Order: sequence, then C-alpha cells, then structure tokens
Amino acid sequence: MSILHDNPERAIVVKLERKRLRSALIQGEEGKEDFFAFQARCIRKFGLPAGVFLRQLVFWDGKGQDPEGWIYKTRDELLEEIGLSQRQQLPICKATGFCLASTRGFRSLGRVLR
Repeated sequence: MSILHDNPERAIVVKLERKRLRSALIQGEEGKEDFFAFQARCIRKFGLPAGVFLRQLVFWDGKGQDPEGWIYKTRDELLEEIGLSQRQQLPICKATGFCLASTRGFRSLGRVLR
C-alpha cells in the first residue's frame, strides 16, 4: 500500500477524488453536507448499529494525516464516540471488512462506496 507515498502527484489526485466522493455521499437535499441525513440513509440501508458506525467512519475520512485514507480508532474510542460496545462493533467489522487485526486502523470510504 505504499503506492501513494512513491508518487506525490497521484497522492494529490487520490485525496481530491476521495474528498469529492465523500462530499457527494453526505450531501443532503439542499446540496450541503448533512451528516444526519447521511446517517439516516445508512441506518435505513444497513440497520442502526452499522449505519451509525459507517457514518462515523465517513465523518472521520480525510481528517487524518494518512495519505492512504486509514483511520486509526480503537474500539474504546468508537464506544465513546458512537456508543457501540465491542460486542456490537464486532459483527459490523466482520460484515464490512473495516476492522483489521493489526495496528493500521480502518480503511474508509472506498469500501463504503463499492
């Protein structure tokens, strides 16, 4: 996954594309970013726990420093942010493929859009 580090121009293009996709994903009916409307769509499509979980990952997308789009969150941090226990997070992680057994974190947005 070091391709983005080897080619700075490509990294900029990828970052801009991720930003465009994120904006399109969370746009409300008025054309502005609306995380609550996005969360409601996620909940309708994936159920309450998974919908809240996915909304939080999209919220954090682009706010970190990792050029490959990784989000570093512990289960305790997610519990604090969205109120889902480790027991509630585990089936979501297995179903979405976001959670890894390493220290890398969650890979965001690209998986949500596919």
